[in-house]
Amino acid sequence: MTLNTELVFHVEVPVVGSSATLRFSLFTGADVNGIMCRIGTLLRDVASEFPKEMCLVSPDCTELHLQHLRSTALAGLQAWESKLQEAAEARQKSEKAVLHMTEMREAYFKELNQLREQLYQKQRADEKGEAYNPLDVVHFDPKIHNR
Repeated sequence: MTLNTELVFHVEVPVVGSSATLRFSLFTGADVNGIMCRIGTLLRDVASEFPKEMCLVSPDCTELHLQHLRSTALAGLQAWESKLQEAAEARQKSEKAVLHMTEMREAYFKELNQLREQLYQKQRADEKGEAYNPLDVVHFDPKIHNR
């Protein structure tokens, strides 16, 4: 499936009133853990490339925060994928029920039409004074069609 969720990346420098928000689509099966690790590495790399302009204030806190975000994102993604699986199973079950109901309806109407035909033939035989032996017609059996 190509259903997706988003990764939202927000960077802000409050003292100068500057901020940026980037949105990325994450497709089903994306390596969220790998993506989060790579983002942390990129941020540390940026800090090391600009040592005179910035420094990483709390690397432990940042890593802990990233781990928390990573585990929260992974749990949410797993729950979402589980719900998608449940929806797919429910859809299959519904489609199977529709097919079953169609089979039952077809068997019922086939039996009903044959019984009507026999009734018509009986009426004609009675009009002519002839004997009529009806056929045993059973196309719809609830025991068979109760799956």
